[in-house]
Amino acid sequence: MQIRVMVATKREELIECLKAGAEFEKNKMKVVSWVQSNEELFRQFTVHLPRLLIVDSEFVDMDMAVFVSKVHELKDNCQILIIGDPRDTILMYQLLNVNARIWGYLAWPLDIKELNAQLPKLSEVIRTVTLPQIQHENCVAMRSLYFWELMFEDSDLARDYTFANHIMNTRFQDGIFRILFFRFDQTLGAMPNFKNREFFYDLTPMQQEVEMAVNDAIYEYCYDMMFDFRFNGVLSIINYAPEFEKNITDTFESVWTRVDEYTRKNYATTVTLCVGSGYADFAMVQKSRDEAFRAAWTRLQKGTSRVLYWNKKNSIQENYDENMRKIVDALRLACDTLNYQDLEKGIDDLFALPDYVLSDYKTRGYIHSFVDYFFEVNGAQLANYMSVAEECELVKKTLNYSYTLDIYKQNLKQQFRQMFELLMDDMEKQNVRTLRKAIKYIKANYNHPISAEKLAEVVNLSPVYFSHLFKKQIGMSMTDYITDYRMKIAKSKLLETDDTIYEIALSVGFQEQRYFSKRFKQIVGMTPTEFRKLK
Repeated sequence: MQIRVMVATKREELIECLKAGAEFEKNKMKVVSWVQSNEELFRQFTVHLPRLLIVDSEFVDMDMAVFVSKVHELKDNCQILIIGDPRDTILMYQLLNVNARIWGYLAWPLDIKELNAQLPKLSEVIRTVTLPQIQHENCVAMRSLYFWELMFEDSDLARDYTFANHIMNTRFQDGIFRILFFRFDQTLGAMPNFKNREFFYDLTPMQQEVEMAVNDAIYEYCYDMMFDFRFNGVLSIINYAPEFEKNITDTFESVWTRVDEYTRKNYATTVTLCVGSGYADFAMVQKSRDEAFRAAWTRLQKGTSRVLYWNKKNSIQENYDENMRKIVDALRLACDTLNYQDLEKGIDDLFALPDYVLSDYKTRGYIHSFVDYFFEVNGAQLANYMSVAEECELVKKTLNYSYTLDIYKQNLKQQFRQMFELLMDDMEKQNVRTLRKAIKYIKANYNHPISAEKLAEVVNLSPVYFSHLFKKQIGMSMTDYITDYRMKIAKSKLLETDDTIYEIALSVGFQEQRYFSKRFKQIVGMTPTEFRKLK
């Protein structure tokens, strides 16, 4: 398998040098993208996920340490090779701060032999995968899958914690199992520009702070704990002996205080800790999760930024699947008809559902399925403006990074408003081209019979839709337009030629003089004979 390489530079000389002399193919490497702007780099990077990035220092328009961090946020095992001026002291200082995170530095002008000497070493390092790496990646993947099965699928295997202990090196035991949901309430910062490949780089540190706070406060009392980083907070399963129930519950206020202070200070975001009940049966973890989610919902009435428990007196309908399916069906219909007002109504209906339903993975699955459907239906038209596959993934990523529901709703409307505008504009242009083609045919064939079916065939539309489109765009029916055009020609011939009225009628597509005269009088207000006297 070839190693994917991306080259980022604005220097044409460097591109020519690499194309002419770099031994990529010899080292089983392939350049998947040559980029010449930072915006293009991060857009292409998320598509190709290269293992090697060769970057010109002149290309980078930010602090090199920040640039390297952004790259490794997207793919942490990407090797970076920098080409630049060795006399650039500021750059060299920046590189000292990130030296452990880059492969090396080559001077400009580039010595191609020096680069080719580095490529075999890079290839070997990139292709070498250690056993700990495999174990770590497999463990992370299995934890994610396990959490999904446990929390959102009715899986007997996931409910067997001995299986989790065996596969993922966890240490769950018989005792109490409880769910904690740290819900990020709001963010006061500006929304990043996803079109320019800007992201919320602060989301992961917030989630990690939650994990550290829980660990520091209660790990000594627990058999084990597991965390799931979500787009709007962190879910945690904690497992502990019954005798430590009070020790653990007494820490909830202090854990919440630490996390809330941290997120307020650093990210202008408040946090609500939503606590599910503790159960001695591992199979009841889903029930604890439901209680934590419902507590998150009640924060809208009870207030955010606090510790909340689910009050069982607050009865909320549990099954929203049928509502969700109806809403998604309505969204799909709006997509089929390109009716943005109906789409907005569907989105409003969606966000009228309880908070805990909207934050569920199943809901995100419904929304992502609608996004896929939208691009599947409209992909051919949108392909004139963008890479459809890339844009589809970008929309999903934009939504996933919206870690408050208000921003999620705002982004959902904004993303599709832009798409609808493109599609409507494209449709208007297509309609104009279609009508021009139809009118051209009418003007060339007005002296022959013209039916709606024939015109629809000429423009490759159904007769019913074409008739509707024609009247909507032109302001009169197709039949009236043809008759009106024929009368214009007839008036001209009556004034400019000595042809008989019968000959003129035949020349403009009428088979009978009597019917021609009748229609002429209806439209012009006088008979053909009376009109001819005006010349």
